[in-house]
Amino acid sequence: MLRLSKKQKVLGLIFAAVFVVGIGVLIWAAVVGKIKIGAVEEYNQRIHGHIYDRQGQPLSGVKVTDLGSQNSVVSSSDGSYNITNLKVGDVVIRFEKDGKVYDPGFPDVPQNHWAYKWIGAAKNGKIVGGYPDGTFRPEDKLDRGQMAIFLSRALAKANGLSDVPQGPPDPHFPDIPLHHVAYKYIEYLYSQGVVSGYPDGLYHPENIVDRGQMAIFISKALKLDLYDKYEPTFPDVPKDHWAYKYVETVNLAGIAMGYPDGTYGPSNPMDRAQMTVFITRAFHNIKLTDGGYIPRIERFVITEGEGGEFDIYMTPCGEVGKIAGQAKLKTGAKVANAQVVITLEPSISEEYYAITNSSGDYQIFNIPACAYGYYIIKPDSTETYKTEYWENMVFVETGKINLLNLYNLE
Repeated sequence: MLRLSKKQKVLGLIFAAVFVVGIGVLIWAAVVGKIKIGAVEEYNQRIHGHIYDRQGQPLSGVKVTDLGSQNSVVSSSDGSYNITNLKVGDVVIRFEKDGKVYDPGFPDVPQNHWAYKWIGAAKNGKIVGGYPDGTFRPEDKLDRGQMAIFLSRALAKANGLSDVPQGPPDPHFPDIPLHHVAYKYIEYLYSQGVVSGYPDGLYHPENIVDRGQMAIFISKALKLDLYDKYEPTFPDVPKDHWAYKYVETVNLAGIAMGYPDGTYGPSNPMDRAQMTVFITRAFHNIKLTDGGYIPRIERFVITEGEGGEFDIYMTPCGEVGKIAGQAKLKTGAKVANAQVVITLEPSISEEYYAITNSSGDYQIFNIPACAYGYYIIKPDSTETYKTEYWENMVFVETGKINLLNLYNLE
């Protein structure tokens, strides 16, 4: 007969008690639903459906990703998708279909060049071109003549023209005669209020363009409402700087950002690569990819035991429209100097901005044709004015002015 010591008996009793209590806890937990037995039910939900383009044609090859787990699937030939193992609760799904990046075709712009995709897009859009020797020379300084050629081509396309129109029979600038290589381009920008001459009446096409001047040209080309912040963004562009409002405006629009050290460098000369990036960012109708679609972010709230069926429509990159309207409070008071933000999903998706004028009016150009939510923020405070429901949406039609009045804000 096996004899147990007093110590062993005590340890045995403790173990048995713990075992019995543990079993009891598990049974209670299973009954009340605190702990899952067997399959982890919190992660067995799914979302499925079909993905179409704006014409209702199925889209294959769309990557569907759960941003929480990074689990992803790809839509099939009929546009169907089925993403599983989703957790119960808040789930954010990203739908994306990248296109092929355009190859610039210049030996001095290899794939590892920082502006490769921008130069490729601009060349494909017939905005920029190379030299007779086949090079692009991205680091060459940009003069006012070259700037006019690049910018006028992009502006003409944005205005619905197939090409920059021929200039008038009488030149506006004595140093830009009819036979000048940049004549019609400079005259087009002049007719659009983008450029003007120097006090001596000349245009000086050979003068190098700096980053401050470029901010002015792009702001005028897009007819952007100038943004006047209470505190400057860049230490080297104070409020009394001649290009201050223009630099703040293009920075707010995501067209021209600063350097890693926090400065903007308004006097730094522009080169051909920088100019191409600025223009491609400014004019969203210049397609960065072939066959690409604007990414969609969708947020779902999944309850236990339920998944969901969701069909989605995606918009090709390059289809853009314009939104304009007025912002007013519930009292009827106009909301002036307010930042209007158009976005698909705050903090996740790309955002587009404008500043209301003294009458509460605003306009935002080159917004990808898609359904967007909206809200506004007053720059002089942390208070946010918004519509009653975030689900209020506006559909941006390609090439049209889409009216969006932000009334009854609170």
